[in-house]
Amino acid sequence: MTADFVKGLRELADWYEANQNIDTPNRELTVYSLNTKAEATACLAALKPCKKEYKGDNFYLSREFGSITLKFMFYRDAVCIRRVVGTRQVGTRVIPSRFTPEEIIPAYEEDIVEWDCGESLLTQASPSSEDSTEELNII
Repeated sequence: MTADFVKGLRELADWYEANQNIDTPNRELTVYSLNTKAEATACLAALKPCKKEYKGDNFYLSREFGSITLKFMFYRDAVCIRRVVGTRQVGTRVIPSRFTPEEIIPAYEEDIVEWDCGESLLTQASPSSEDSTEELNII
């Protein structure tokens, strides 16, 4: 499957090279199909040096290849270590009526969470001979 994908990318690159007047698509390729810590670890080992990014419940690893960014998306709770470091009180909230009746969310206590999405993966990714500690720490 990988060989077919690589062949398709080369054919696409050749086509764009022959048709330079045609606009290119978004310069970011995002892979959403990886879901386990083992996949994230393998991806990290292959992608280094790379950049780490968090958005909500998602964790991303990305690397730039020329003007194209290759990004892999993972769910934080699948690949990171979740640590509850405290709790906080959340006051009563009122969601005003618009198309539905007004909703009142009573006060509650919620966890304060920290995520370890770096060191936990780094300890599992086996560095190659050309990797240095500095490269590992910049992800």
